[in-house]
This record gives sequence, C-alpha cells and structure tokens, in this order.
Amino acid sequence: MSALIDPFDNDGAADLLDELREAPTGEVHELLASALHRVVDLGSDEYLEKDYAEAAIAAAAIVGAVRQGDSALVERRRLSGVDFGPVGDLVGPALAALSRVTSAESELFELWLDDGQERQLLDSVEGISAVLRGEI
Repeated sequence: MSALIDPFDNDGAADLLDELREAPTGEVHELLASALHRVVDLGSDEYLEKDYAEAAIAAAAIVGAVRQGDSALVERRRLSGVDFGPVGDLVGPALAALSRVTSAESELFELWLDDGQERQLLDSVEGISAVLRGEI
C-alpha cells in the first residue's frame, strides 16, 4: 500500500473548511451536501475541476468522521464548534463523489496520474470510502 494523502492538505479542502467554520449552524449540512453534489451531478463526460474534487474528498472524509464520532479529526481541523447534525443522508453522495473523483475526466486524477502517483490517491479515496461504508 502506498502512503496515503491528507484529504485536507490542499486549496479546495481549505476553502471548504473555512466555509464550514464560518457557516451558521443551519447551513453546515448544506455546505457539505453542495460540495458532494457539485461533483456527483456532473455528467460523466464533463470535466471535473481539481478544486471541486478536493473539496468533495474533504467533505466525504468529514461525513465519515462525523458518522463515526471521530472527534480527533474534527478537532484537528479546528471544526470543534461546528454543528454538523445528522449526516447519514450524505453517505451515498459522498461515496458517489469519491468514485467520480477517481474517474476519467477528473483533473485531480489526471494530475496524480501524470506524476505516477495515482495509487496514493486511489488508496486514500478507498480508505475514506471504507469508513463511509462502516468497514473501518
């Protein structure tokens, strides 16, 4: 297994984290849903921009962490005061978004492929997917 990537160590994730920290309580769920659906709702032949893919990966990781009660991840990302509410309805979109991020027409996947490090991205996305599926 290759070294896993940090799903929050990029501009797209940083933007999402900032939005979540600043959002009123009632809008947090919608921000996560929007980050996921922005990716899922693209047609399979439409090009997925890197920042949207990065935000979707981060949103999926947050959904998995919140479902599992992983307060360490939440605290580490300075999201302790954020009220996520129930996120169970976001598991399906999160899994679909992760699948789309690693498919054809994804700028992020192309960049990792060009660097010969696509295995890192695939393994990291699979790890987040396993958490979402309750396997970890």
